[in-house]
Amino acid sequence: MILDPKSQDDSLLARINSILDTLSQGRFPSELGDPSTFYYVAGLSSASARIALRFWYVNTLGHLCKTVGDHFAGLTIERQWKNQQPYPSLLTLLRQCIRGNGKIKEIPNTFSADLLRSIIYGAKYPLAFYAAVLLRSQIEYEVNHPKAAIIKAILKRNYNTILPMSLDPTITEPAYLLGRLFAVLEHIQSAAHTGRTLNKSIKDGFFGTAARTPAQAFPQLIQRSVHHLGAMKSAGIRIFYEKMLQEVRSQLPAEYPARLSLREQGLYDGGYYHQRNELFRPNNKPKEVVESNTEIEADNK
Repeated sequence: MILDPKSQDDSLLARINSILDTLSQGRFPSELGDPSTFYYVAGLSSASARIALRFWYVNTLGHLCKTVGDHFAGLTIERQWKNQQPYPSLLTLLRQCIRGNGKIKEIPNTFSADLLRSIIYGAKYPLAFYAAVLLRSQIEYEVNHPKAAIIKAILKRNYNTILPMSLDPTITEPAYLLGRLFAVLEHIQSAAHTGRTLNKSIKDGFFGTAARTPAQAFPQLIQRSVHHLGAMKSAGIRIFYEKMLQEVRSQLPAEYPARLSLREQGLYDGGYYHQRNELFRPNNKPKEVVESNTEIEADNK
């Protein structure tokens, strides 16, 4: 299951997910037997005509279950869709550093062993893998559920930074707020063009720049939002988004940061992911905004 869940049938997947639920809650599943049983993992890779031993793990089943449980608990974050796998496999995680339709051979050779080693030893995750995932989100202008899960887990283990399960409006770190701000600005543009074809969104032109060098992107984005707000046909929808925009901007410093570190880029992506999910929820929104969001979702599909 950790490696590739597609090889399991539905009934076995359900049993394994139940075990992973228990592990991620910090408990040992009784169906796995004696936690003091020794467990061995050999990490092998091919090198021309030879087999290379990448790592050799010896410990108890109880210790292995704890580190695997910690890994999956760290990955837990709200999903975009209900049918998404709650526990991304190793292969799913590794695919987040290559283009969506890319082949497995495009994944850098060291990432598989380094990531698996981090999982079973409970060690820090490889920063090269983290940087590759951030770069891919900036190239694709998208933060999906597996990427958000990776970012959450790495921020906690490598940087001692907590990214919550879902949107937390009390977080005042500028990087997180900037991600939220971009999601709001993107939504404002979509709402202003509801029912019309949008040739190029701000996400297409600014997402990566805003994540790395906010001072270069956000002044232009704010200026564009004035036009987008003015183009909205409904005063109620315009006022709703103006209030949301002001709520996020009021918590930011007077000047946008010149650059964001890798840790901050992760927070930016997390803020964007949380805010975007929240914007499509119907709760506590005027009816006309909910109807507009339904049209935006249809346009995005």
